[in-house]
Amino acid sequence: MNLSYSLLTHVVRLAVILAVMLTPARGAAFSSDTYTDSSALAEGKWVKISVAETGLYCITAADLRSWGFSDPSRVRIHGYGGQRISDHMTQAGFIDDLPQVQSVVSQRGVVFYALGPETWTYSDNSWSHSLNPFSTAGYYFVTESDAPAREIVTEGRELTADRTFATSFTEHLFHETDKVSPATLGLLLVGEDFRYTSSQSFRFSTPGAIVPSEAVARVNFLSATTGQSTVALSADNNALSLSGVYTFPASSEGSTGLSEGTFTIGGNNTSIGVRFNGGGVVSMAYLDYIELLYKRLITLDGGKLGFSTDSPGVELAVADNKDVTVWDVTDPLNINQLSTTTATGGALRWVTPYAGMRSYCAWSASAVLPSPKYVGLIANQNLHARTTPDMVIVTTADNLTQANRVAALHDDLDVLVVTQDQVYNEFSSGVADPSGIRKMAKMYFDRSAAGAEGGNFRYLLLFGRPTYDNRRLTGDMAQAGYETIPAWSTDSGLNENVAYCSDDFFAMLEDGSGLRWGNEVLNIAVGRIPATSADEAAVFVDRLTDYITTPGGGEWVQRAVLTADDGDSSVHLIQSEKMYNGFLSSSRGADINYKKVYFGAYTLSNGVYAEAVSTFRREIEDGVLLWSFIGHATVDNLTGEGLLPPGEVYKLYLRKPLIFYGATCSFGRWDGDRTSGIEALCMRESGGAIAAISAVRPVYIALNELMSTAFAKNLFQADSSGRFPTVGEAMMKAKNSIGSDTNKRRYVMLGDPAMRPAIPENRVEVVSINGVDATDPQTPPVISALQKVSIKGHVTDYAGNRLDDFTGSLSYTIFDAEYSTVSNERDENEREVSFEQQGNRVAAGRTAVIAGEFEISLTMPSEVADNFRPGAMSLYAISADKANDAADTFRNFYIYGFDDQATADLNAPKIEYMYMNHDSFEDGSTVNAAPMLIARVSDDTGINLSTAGVGHQMSVRIDRKDSYSDVAASFSPDEDGSPAGTISYRLPELMPGDHELEFRVWDVNGNSASKTLTFSVDSSAAPSIFDVWTDASPARNEANFYVSHDRPDEILNVTVEVFDFNGTLQWSETATGRADMFSSSPVKWNLVNNSGQRVNRGIYIYRARIATSDNPDLVSTSRSRRLAVAAF
Repeated sequence: MNLSYSLLTHVVRLAVILAVMLTPARGAAFSSDTYTDSSALAEGKWVKISVAETGLYCITAADLRSWGFSDPSRVRIHGYGGQRISDHMTQAGFIDDLPQVQSVVSQRGVVFYALGPETWTYSDNSWSHSLNPFSTAGYYFVTESDAPAREIVTEGRELTADRTFATSFTEHLFHETDKVSPATLGLLLVGEDFRYTSSQSFRFSTPGAIVPSEAVARVNFLSATTGQSTVALSADNNALSLSGVYTFPASSEGSTGLSEGTFTIGGNNTSIGVRFNGGGVVSMAYLDYIELLYKRLITLDGGKLGFSTDSPGVELAVADNKDVTVWDVTDPLNINQLSTTTATGGALRWVTPYAGMRSYCAWSASAVLPSPKYVGLIANQNLHARTTPDMVIVTTADNLTQANRVAALHDDLDVLVVTQDQVYNEFSSGVADPSGIRKMAKMYFDRSAAGAEGGNFRYLLLFGRPTYDNRRLTGDMAQAGYETIPAWSTDSGLNENVAYCSDDFFAMLEDGSGLRWGNEVLNIAVGRIPATSADEAAVFVDRLTDYITTPGGGEWVQRAVLTADDGDSSVHLIQSEKMYNGFLSSSRGADINYKKVYFGAYTLSNGVYAEAVSTFRREIEDGVLLWSFIGHATVDNLTGEGLLPPGEVYKLYLRKPLIFYGATCSFGRWDGDRTSGIEALCMRESGGAIAAISAVRPVYIALNELMSTAFAKNLFQADSSGRFPTVGEAMMKAKNSIGSDTNKRRYVMLGDPAMRPAIPENRVEVVSINGVDATDPQTPPVISALQKVSIKGHVTDYAGNRLDDFTGSLSYTIFDAEYSTVSNERDENEREVSFEQQGNRVAAGRTAVIAGEFEISLTMPSEVADNFRPGAMSLYAISADKANDAADTFRNFYIYGFDDQATADLNAPKIEYMYMNHDSFEDGSTVNAAPMLIARVSDDTGINLSTAGVGHQMSVRIDRKDSYSDVAASFSPDEDGSPAGTISYRLPELMPGDHELEFRVWDVNGNSASKTLTFSVDSSAAPSIFDVWTDASPARNEANFYVSHDRPDEILNVTVEVFDFNGTLQWSETATGRADMFSSSPVKWNLVNNSGQRVNRGIYIYRARIATSDNPDLVSTSRSRRLAVAAF
């Protein structure tokens, strides 16, 4: 949004201070007796029923028999219908479990009063309505029981001679057809379209109207036009004089407005006309609703009547006052029957003992009452009796199996997995209201706070996608073939700067919470996995399982890449720098190596920062723990200069899953019809993120700074036991630290809130460098160019205790000294913006760890930055059994100067071999347009990886003219610690035809070696397949298929087909993923054929086809192989 950054920053700071000063104290938990020890649904037979609207209903004896109930006198009805549950969490308004509803048994069945999804509110001497945006019905539960039926008490005051009695009331009707979401956001749905038919009429039945009398017609309308617009009303073709008329301003987003007029009602049927007078070009014109209020006689026409009046005395006109019952239903859970007296003419009179507006239902024994609809049989459940869990997973039915797999990953937690329907049945009377989930969370939170038996409830995972249309009334959602789990949403739904959804609602669990939206404390960590199918859920959980359970992540767990957009007076760069400082301020944030890719520091060419994009892609494809982005975005696009254009997110196939944080607009808009950026980033089989935090709607630049910095301060802040917070906890703590701010509510988390970043808790400590104490920050050691260096240290636990039983290997990378770089853009004061960047790597290698100790021996390159600033040393150790690892980044040393005493070395390094794509390559062979150079190099002192000098970088030259000096980034040192390693360097796309390649490598002493090969490029060359195999034969549960090929590290489409011995195709699957050098990513088969049946025991034939993702039509097919499948 284009808001003044400086001004808004000061406003934010003032708001935070005021919020803290004005926040009153409140209790955290309801009293223990708020919650029943056992749910009503725990035992017995239960049937769920629905009602379409509020009123009296009769469950007939025939219905009871069809549902399996035989004795109406033993039938009990439980629940509280379909009205929307308040966001305000108060004990007075909290309904626990399923209270029994009062009812009476008549000759025809069981009569009870039910609440539908509509609510009428009396305020300022008038009535207004609302519909529950989460349900089109109210729900109740029916059982047979010997438990006492709730009595309906008869009450009423004695009638006195001077008492007056109301004989009429204000009837209130509405017309509302929700079927269009104007902007697919918020809870606002509208009805009839007036763009092409500008005048429409709506007929109301108005029985009992007092004729003549004044009536009120009220219309709420939505308009989006280029000019001012109005709405005119009529009643029975007579224009209304409007006492309140809304003039719609010119607006592309649209606005809603209320127009109201009075008229004289003429009978028992009334037609309300609505005419839209649009100005300019009309893009939206929709009726929201009509409300009609008129004076109606209190008379029992038709055998039943529901009405409200504030008169204590009431007179009901009846044709026959025999067998007439009157209930006071003001409190539907505590109904009273009125004691009535017969007046002159047979009317019934009563006086209520209560003041204020009261609601009544009257009916005769002969009245025809509607029957509720049968929904289904409900299995017994008892979430109330469950001991308090540490974590709750609320899932759709389709995702239940995968939700249980997530629970199993957290074997250190007590995890409850429950379907959302089970939650709603027990906590929101069967309505899919998000407050039902929140009420369940409140119960477990309160019990935890009270020290009840069980765990410490702190995590909630929602396993299903949210939506803007929870009732599935719009065209797109009506056709959506998946179950959703609602999020809290704003009622407004036009302006995306105002309307948004949030999962923070489920974490606001303190007493009285829910009103001060920007100021509420989050009490638990909440995350969501927005899977829309069982297959999609399985893909995510497979990746989550690998992330949590696979030990020994590698050096990538110490790397992070920070990206920032250009423009806006460098505010995105400045905020990314503050986020960086936030990371460093935390207890373990300095253990991470941060690569900064700020677009403003690169050159823009043809609208794209090509060098920035390639640097960013190389960093994340090599593997990083965290990727942050601060800047502009849309639903599926980051920046307008090429960082992640639309569709590119689907082409990210990363070696390691990362945690994504995006301080940007709408990239997390997961409740819309389109797939959001974070969904595309996370919910894919190969590559992408394992957790993502971003905003569902536009967010404010200045307020984003608060969120980004707070998240950075918390993500790597280990506790006293050395454990990092989970990603969900880091987000929760960040939001709680900000203060009053609704901007933070727009940030959501995709992923498991109980997942911790893959950072080892153990540490690697450097003790000395060349015999100099490396632990004293006042006297840091200095490493010089060409110096022989000995680095000693040991592996410790989080508390610094040495792990003497740790034996394995250590990987290290030494980065040159920090340097200052200047952005090409300026801040709001037209100043150049500079920032610090860690130098490029100058050395890398491996060494052994024995009994917790290690020593690194190396020779520094002859050319370094030489600016006397701190270097960085990335250290990652893994035990021999892969069960434990440790990591650290050591920064207490300098890289500066030159070792004058260095021994001269005139021996050139060796290029032991080099080829293109595969070791079957021969000089002059044909390759694809962007082949990979693979070479092995060695030296007696060390391979030069530094880029500080001129002309001494490892390089590739094509056709004796095009030179590339970024080859050293592709160097991987040998496992044994020797000064040798392998280069795997992807060439840029080349023109078809013959080419020559010269590869040159330098050692740390300035000696070089080179080698040349020739090759021919054929852009139509298909990949070659050398073999296809499976990891299981005989296969019992599943088989994983692999293909060896000549397209290392490329994105491949691999198709596997399985045939029986008769040649009939049994199964086929195509998987796209990044090749692990010469082997494809696996194609998994669960031994189920294309018909959904598990295949029989026997011998099957399989084969594979591969193609690159950018040339899917260039296909190679393998030879056939046999697979044995065992009996199941």
